[in-house]
Amino acid sequence: MPWLTAMWEKFGHPRKLFFIIDRRLSGNFMKQFCWIFFIVSIVLIILGLLGWWAGADHPYKTFIHIFNPQYDFGLNPEIQNAKTIGTPSHLQRIIGFIITMIGSLLLTGLLTTTLINWVDRRKERWQSGEARYHITKNFVTIIGTHKMVSNLCNTLLSKGDIPRWIVILGSRDTDEVRKEIFESLIDKNHRKRIVVYKGDRSSKLNITSLNPEKAREIYIIGENFPEDGFDHDTVNLETYYTLSAFIAEKADNNKKRKPIKCHVMFEYQSTFTAFQYFDIDKANCHLLDFIPFNYYENWAQQVLVPDLMSQKPNIYKPLYDTPIDPKSKKRVHLIIAGMSKMGVAMAIEAAQVAHFPNFSSRGVRTLITFIDRNAAREMTFFKGRFSNLFEISRHRYVNANQLPSSGYSVEHFYDANPSSPVSKAHKWLDPMNDVDSTSRFKDENLGDNIVDIDWEFIEGDISNPNIRSYLIDAASDPDSVTNLAICLPVTPEAVSAAIYLPEKVLLDSHQILVQQSTTDALVSAIRKGSDAINGHPLMKLVPFGMIDRSNYDTEKRDLLAKLINYTYGLGPGEDLSKIFSSGELRLNDVEKSWSEMKGNKGKPLMSMRWSNMYHASAIYYKIGSLGIQEGAEITTEQLAQLARMEHLRWNVEQLMMGFRPQLSSDSRFNSAEELRRNMIHYDIKDFDHLPEETRDKDNGFSRNIPMMLKALRYFDPKQYTFEKGTADDEDDKNNNK
Repeated sequence: MPWLTAMWEKFGHPRKLFFIIDRRLSGNFMKQFCWIFFIVSIVLIILGLLGWWAGADHPYKTFIHIFNPQYDFGLNPEIQNAKTIGTPSHLQRIIGFIITMIGSLLLTGLLTTTLINWVDRRKERWQSGEARYHITKNFVTIIGTHKMVSNLCNTLLSKGDIPRWIVILGSRDTDEVRKEIFESLIDKNHRKRIVVYKGDRSSKLNITSLNPEKAREIYIIGENFPEDGFDHDTVNLETYYTLSAFIAEKADNNKKRKPIKCHVMFEYQSTFTAFQYFDIDKANCHLLDFIPFNYYENWAQQVLVPDLMSQKPNIYKPLYDTPIDPKSKKRVHLIIAGMSKMGVAMAIEAAQVAHFPNFSSRGVRTLITFIDRNAAREMTFFKGRFSNLFEISRHRYVNANQLPSSGYSVEHFYDANPSSPVSKAHKWLDPMNDVDSTSRFKDENLGDNIVDIDWEFIEGDISNPNIRSYLIDAASDPDSVTNLAICLPVTPEAVSAAIYLPEKVLLDSHQILVQQSTTDALVSAIRKGSDAINGHPLMKLVPFGMIDRSNYDTEKRDLLAKLINYTYGLGPGEDLSKIFSSGELRLNDVEKSWSEMKGNKGKPLMSMRWSNMYHASAIYYKIGSLGIQEGAEITTEQLAQLARMEHLRWNVEQLMMGFRPQLSSDSRFNSAEELRRNMIHYDIKDFDHLPEETRDKDNGFSRNIPMMLKALRYFDPKQYTFEKGTADDEDDKNNNK
């Protein structure tokens, strides 16, 4: 019977039944009482029906026997067989009474105590997270109870296709975790979907209890610093390998199995960067789709990359105020106070997206400035990490602590025009043009316009008078769009640095971002108070970086990245506009091109995917600068500017990945594949020095950008798992045939 099979699938497995019972019994007293009353009533009804079936002439007599055992020992003279056995003697009455009392004590006392103890144990196991359940369908697994778990649950439960269960495994107190999640849930009805287990994520036994091979999606986020310490990334990676090995055992070499998306969070930017560009698990890549992410980079994207499809107001502005077209003299300037993990992530994200058309036409470069008490030390690490980039990019170091305040002047410190040939005390280093430069790429005929970003490292505290004067000059520069990000991880210190900024900086800056590690209450209260005074300078303060507001919702960016990859893969005679207008653009084709993407001629698959994702993040700045509308035709002039902007962005991205330009001494490498295996790319050069074929391909891609944005809106990311001809949709249709 189909209904019986369905009931067994839903409730039949003992662990599923225990899960339902535990969840019900773990509530308040009234809920527990109602459930016990319900269970006892069911048992009594069953016993009554059995007694009636066994021969009682009326069901109520069976209940009399159940509730009054004296009937069974002849203590009631009115029982049906009294005429046969006669009136019981006093001894029989005493013996019957003793036996009845002992039986009542043993049966009712033992049964009641056992039931209560069982209920208490089940409730305790549920609350402590020790219980394990047989959840095998339509669930998402989160491994770790990092503070971002609450917002991650909200994100998962706000999608079009929400999971039936979210199973969480972590080492923190489960009641505390439940409370955090339940209080943060937007829809309180989703509380019943949350299941929390307690356990060490490095234990294979705990991992296998999650049934990970049947999960829709897996997130390995780890624990907070008090639990993980400095081993967060190591333990997360170990957990991934444990998962991978276990799922490989269960898969039975089924190559057709759809890989499970496995998102792995890395705390440290250096670890994250390493795993962005290398394929770490080629043996089991058909089982788990490894997706690294970083909490700080995630926040940097939230702040710097606007949502292309959102209709909601956004408190975070792009880095520019008005569109920066080819004729504009304006320079985007991002000043980051604090080379913390958040500060470095903000700089890296800005370097990926802040590319504008007035560099090619007027030579105006984006400027990223770090201010830190230990800038020299941090600069050494930063330049070492991106050594290829700094062999090409202009940069300088300034020790503000050594500048006498009385002798300070704009000419000596703030530089409105780094291209000026005037000799300065704090000169810019230009590796590609300085006579004394030791850059390997200086004389390689790569062109003058390879990168469009300058870097500045200023040593000193943000309260240093010289630095305060620098900030005033930067904010007052009419040709500079000055953004200030205070990335100090200690909340009171960050707030103090923000509210005591010079008034000129508060008034003239484009935006002032203030990192708040736990809650935005302080900055939000200041903003709310200053709203009452029109034009109050503190209205510019915007909080970011809150640990419980990290929105890891990358579906739109990922979908745009997949469309970018699909468009790049079109043949010579194919055009996205024609495919879209003919109704032949199907999301399952877009998804297929992404899932079947292979490493290109020695270049790792992971680096290619992240290249597309960073490209997707930069699209807004391209269309915003040039005023391109969704679905519109691109002019020849816009096309040329887009292609140049994209190549500049790609150059910076490749250099930050660790690739370098080809040298004349690299002739020993015989193929493009061999070059890429050695982290060398022959296209890292000025756009004008590219082969005509490569430039034509960039132009062809740029022509399709408006149509990609239209397709992005067509494929609603909140529903695209089951609509527009996806792979899952096709499978469902085939299964129903």
